[in-house]
Amino acid sequence: MQSGFRDQMIPFLPQLKGETPRSNSARNVFLVTSAWYRSFISWIEDESNTSPGEVNNTELQAKLQNKEPVEEHVDFEILDKNIAETVFNHFHGGPQILRPLLADPKTQAPTIIIYPIKLIFIYEKENLTSTVHPNWTLEEIKKRVGQRRKFDPSTATFLSDSTNVVIPDDTTAQKIIELFGAKIQVSLPGSMKMNPANHGKTASIASVGSIPGNMRMSIISEGSIFTAFLQCLARIPAFRKAVSSYPVPEQPNENNDTPAIAFVRYFTEIMKQPTAHLNSETSEVSVAYNTAIYMKTDELNAIRHFELASLLHVMLKENIVGEDLFKFKESHCEMCPKCKYCNEYESECSSITVELVKKLFRKAKLEDCLDDYYAAKKGDKNNRWECPQCKKKVLVREQTKAINLPTILVIYVHRFVKESSHDYNYLENELIYGQTLNLSQFTGNSSDKYKLVGSLAHVGHTFTQRYKAFIQEEDGKKWTMFNDNRSRPAPSGSVFEEPLAMIYLRE
Repeated sequence: MQSGFRDQMIPFLPQLKGETPRSNSARNVFLVTSAWYRSFISWIEDESNTSPGEVNNTELQAKLQNKEPVEEHVDFEILDKNIAETVFNHFHGGPQILRPLLADPKTQAPTIIIYPIKLIFIYEKENLTSTVHPNWTLEEIKKRVGQRRKFDPSTATFLSDSTNVVIPDDTTAQKIIELFGAKIQVSLPGSMKMNPANHGKTASIASVGSIPGNMRMSIISEGSIFTAFLQCLARIPAFRKAVSSYPVPEQPNENNDTPAIAFVRYFTEIMKQPTAHLNSETSEVSVAYNTAIYMKTDELNAIRHFELASLLHVMLKENIVGEDLFKFKESHCEMCPKCKYCNEYESECSSITVELVKKLFRKAKLEDCLDDYYAAKKGDKNNRWECPQCKKKVLVREQTKAINLPTILVIYVHRFVKESSHDYNYLENELIYGQTLNLSQFTGNSSDKYKLVGSLAHVGHTFTQRYKAFIQEEDGKKWTMFNDNRSRPAPSGSVFEEPLAMIYLRE
């Protein structure tokens, strides 16, 4: 039996003794202690030598558990899987220790990774897990990811999934884990663009001033969902008139321009180039707009770039420009189910956010979502309300009613659902909506009829800024479909089945 095993191993001696080149193909290899390995090789070469006995990796395992530095040919040797399985079946012992062997991204030399790090790259809704060496830089890791996902790594931007901060290329894998976490977003050209080099870049407004300049990226750039929304407003004469009537100084000043002035400058630039792609990211106007609005508006700190409804509300409140076109009022009733007391109050809004509803045997319609929006609902079961009249803590019933509706009605679909402190899930439910919308049933006003002038849809993962826009031209007949790369004429029926926002204009 001993001789038969030795006969199996002898052909592998050149490989075991390191006399043949080691393959750099990615694979897991087994580690054994150097002392046992030397005894094993000696016995293979000469059967009269003492058998190595059981594999004893206890000391090596302890060093690895304590994260102690270990060195090949001093503390351990490696065995490929086919050899290791035969060895352990014959000698037994253990514990079995596996480690990845990968090609070094610089030299392509086979490298054993003793303390591997796993990074998760998120690209187009797919997760790619990559095992890397702690000392490899992001620039080196990018190449491996690009090869596996078939894209040019030099054109990609890699961002922290938890903070949306751009990760510098010279950051090591160990530092990425410590500073940003294991999840990384991959953004390709057209999904997110850099703003001017002299402009503070950040993906989280709250992080302005706290993140080094070379690690920042702007959330509001030409090509964002918000700019697509502004492209739609550029086709509405009433909004253009409101913007044009606002007085602004001739020259932009990023330090002194108010949010309203900066907005007017930026929107005027969009009106000059009502296309899918604005080549103005280095312009003084763009810099002033970003600086005046997105770097100085505290309430925007907590708003992510895809939360269009909240962004619109704050923007209009800060800017004043064109605000009346979006304003409308709602009444709210909080009713006690015990004594029927109703606490009524009013609120001023600039958009409606509807929840996606599910229907049996058919796709949901926008009207279904609006029915749900205005229907009476039970309050949060974890937040009981003390009735001012009967003094009992009850599960309140809440209902919203429309008092009036605006000239420009923005209906936002709640598709980004927060799953944890950092993670969002994107709901892909289809929604049917028409080019006309009659809301008189909710207001009792027969004039509350609208026509669709624009529809926006989000593309890709939650933290990339890719979008599609379907916008009616000013003549009321032609439609344009565009994304952050190109635009083209589209038939009027080419609406998106997964809209993020719809813009309606009162007829």
